[in-house]
Amino acid sequence: LTWNGLDYTKACLDSIRAKTDFPNCRIIVADNGSTDGTVEYLQKQSGLTTVLNGANLGFTKGNNAAIAHSDPEADVILLNNGTEIVQPDWISTLQTVAYSAPDIGVVGCRLVRPDGMLQHVGTYLTVDSFSAEQIGACERDINQFPGNNDVEGVVFACVYLKRDTLNQVGLLDEDYFSYFEDTDYCLRVKERGLRVVCCGSVRVIHHEHVSTRTNGVQQSTVLESAKAVFRRKWESKLLVQRYSREVGWH
Repeated sequence: LTWNGLDYTKACLDSIRAKTDFPNCRIIVADNGSTDGTVEYLQKQSGLTTVLNGANLGFTKGNNAAIAHSDPEADVILLNNGTEIVQPDWISTLQTVAYSAPDIGVVGCRLVRPDGMLQHVGTYLTVDSFSAEQIGACERDINQFPGNNDVEGVVFACVYLKRDTLNQVGLLDEDYFSYFEDTDYCLRVKERGLRVVCCGSVRVIHHEHVSTRTNGVQQSTVLESAKAVFRRKWESKLLVQRYSREVGWH
C-alpha cells in the first residue's frame, strides 16, 4: 500500500525483487492517491499489478482493494511500503509456519528498526489503557525470541494471511481508517478458534510511520480515533474475558 513516500516504495520493491527466492508470488501495489510521482513510477514497472484508488482510502480500505485483486485461491501477504526485505527465504519460511498446523490463521514476523533495535515480535493488549504493546520493542536485536511463538496479535506491516483465514474471518474492518485494524483482526481470528503466531526467524526492516510522517499527518490523532472505534467494539467483551473477579479497595 502506498500513499506518497516514493523513495521508501522504491527501496521496498527493489528489496523484494533482489531478496525473494519464492518462485510463485505476485506483487500488487494499491496506491492511495499519491501525488509525488509514485503513480508514474508504478505504471512504468513490469512484474507488478497496480491498483489506483485515486484518493487516500486509509490502511484498511486500501489493503482490502488490493486483496480484491488477488487470486481468490492464493494466500496474501500484507507488506507496508516502509519495509525492506533482507533474507531470501522470508516467504517460504512464513508459509512453512502458516501450514505447520491447521489451526494457525495468521503469521507475523520480527520487525526491526533501521538502527538495529527491535520493534516487534508480537503484540499484547493492555485493557486499562487499551494500548497494543509490542513485545521486544526498543530492545537491541540480538536474536531473542527466535522461535515461532503464539501471541495475542501481530503488526500488519508484514503479515501472512492464509486464504482459509480470509474466507472465514473476512477482510480488514473498514470502520478503522488506520491503526488498531490489525489488533481487531487478530482478535477476530482468535474468536474463530484460530491461532496467531509470530515467526521470530523472519526479520524484516521496518521504517515506522512512513505514511503519516511523509504526508504531515498527526499520528496521535489518527491513533486515538482508531482506539475509540476499537473500544466501542471490544471493551465490554475484553473486560469480561480478562477479569473473572472484582476487587474493592478500602
